[in-house]
Amino acid sequence: MHYYLAEREAEAAWPGSRAILLDQDGHIGEGSTANVVAFFAERGLVTPRRTKVLPGVSQQALFELAAPLGIAQSEADLLPAELARADEIFFTSTSSCLLPVTQLDRRPVGTGKPGKVFRQLLTAWSRQVGVDIADQARQFADRE
Repeated sequence: MHYYLAEREAEAAWPGSRAILLDQDGHIGEGSTANVVAFFAERGLVTPRRTKVLPGVSQQALFELAAPLGIAQSEADLLPAELARADEIFFTSTSSCLLPVTQLDRRPVGTGKPGKVFRQLLTAWSRQVGVDIADQARQFADRE
């Protein structure tokens, strides 16, 4: 129920937005239907500790794609202010694979557009599964 309520609150505050929930200690937890992944140029991919969120199969797939690209990955407790300083932020989930977060609390993340690391990872994921994931999403969005 709390996921549903968080999504309703986010949508009411800013139409089209998605919620990011905090854990009991005030650290970044997860989205209502996705894991949260931050990218920091100096640290690589950083996710909330897996012991504090639901394990994500898509998040694990993302880490497996990042390794051969030389992108470091780690788990850490992230405060909201720290997440706001990320160079890029993503959601990972089974349904969408990888989504860029371009705004956080109505402020741009990085340039406010999907970043270089997002594009690298999405390209690697598309190659691995043999489908252009972004094109597939566009086709799905455009159907009547």
